[in-house]
Amino acid sequence: LGPSLAIAYYVISEAPVAERYLYLPSAPFCLLLGYLAFVRIPAWLPAGARRTAMAAGAILLIGLGPVDGGATLARQKVWASDVEFWKDGVAKSPGEGLPHLHLGLAYANLKQSDAAEKEYLLAIDPKVEYDAEGRSIALNNLGMLYMGKDEPGSLDRAEAYFESSIRMRSDY
Repeated sequence: LGPSLAIAYYVISEAPVAERYLYLPSAPFCLLLGYLAFVRIPAWLPAGARRTAMAAGAILLIGLGPVDGGATLARQKVWASDVEFWKDGVAKSPGEGLPHLHLGLAYANLKQSDAAEKEYLLAIDPKVEYDAEGRSIALNNLGMLYMGKDEPGSLDRAEAYFESSIRMRSDY
């Protein structure tokens, strides 16, 4: 369980820390809880208290089912679409660039360029915490948005965003 939680403390990839990373590591933990509740702890108790301890453990486990089920159903709404997922990320971390960038990408995939532009601009905002790589990607995406617009001056704006992206990260 310990090494699997390392992802919560170290940046391994740009994938957000999510519930799915804890599915497999939680299985041994649940088995350990069951073993303690129904085997080890009752073995330490006097014979008369064993049945009570096992009944209390069963009631606790049965009571956790609806609570966990309700939490799962509530969280399911967030996983309904990329936009909903990244809106949740932005709501929880408005001062981080990564969720703004990916929400912008989700909007761009839906051809909602105004909403995508707003999120890309938030990703490069100096008040937002983000590294040079993420900012250069957001600048590049802004360039791509303006390259696809059929408005006067949009190609000049696209070129300016591309140049800013390259200046920020010359190997990009």
